[in-house]
Amino acid sequence: MVLQIRKNKSSKRLSRLDSKISFMNLVGIWINEHNNIIELNKDTMKIKNREYKYKLEEDKISFKIGLNQYVGECRGGEGVLIEFEDGDVWHKGLDGVWMNKYDFIIEINDYEMIINGKSFDFFIENDKLVLTVEDERHVGELTAPDVIEWNDGDIWKKKNDDNISVEIHNDEYDSCNCKSCIIC
Repeated sequence: MVLQIRKNKSSKRLSRLDSKISFMNLVGIWINEHNNIIELNKDTMKIKNREYKYKLEEDKISFKIGLNQYVGECRGGEGVLIEFEDGDVWHKGLDGVWMNKYDFIIEINDYEMIINGKSFDFFIENDKLVLTVEDERHVGELTAPDVIEWNDGDIWKKKNDDNISVEIHNDEYDSCNCKSCIIC
């Protein structure tokens, strides 16, 4: 499903396929065109560590930031896009398969990362991903919707290939031995 939040009439419209928005379709991590991270929970959203309430009624989502009221209308597929009247677009999440610059595969699912078969939780702080591995804090920044650059110099790129499997694990590649990235 696509949510469009518009005030001007010159904007193009997408066809409506679903008549109701589900909280479950909206809950999760969203990324806008400025690589800001937006967290939508059941009835609140978090933008730059500020929390805002939103309402969901039939096929509309509404929320207020400052004096501005925004209303979105559900349109299209499976809740992967929110488009605003100012042209800003939010894309659904970080979930999926990522690969670092050493060709290691990482899976992100909600607030969990699977790295070399090990599960790690992460959180969002000031538009950055924060991950602790073996008592070492790693901070990642989205430099594009499909690129995360980490403070240790590692770079992850999101893969769109459905054939990549994170279940494959070879002991020979337990670490890349660079001694500087999250995986090592």
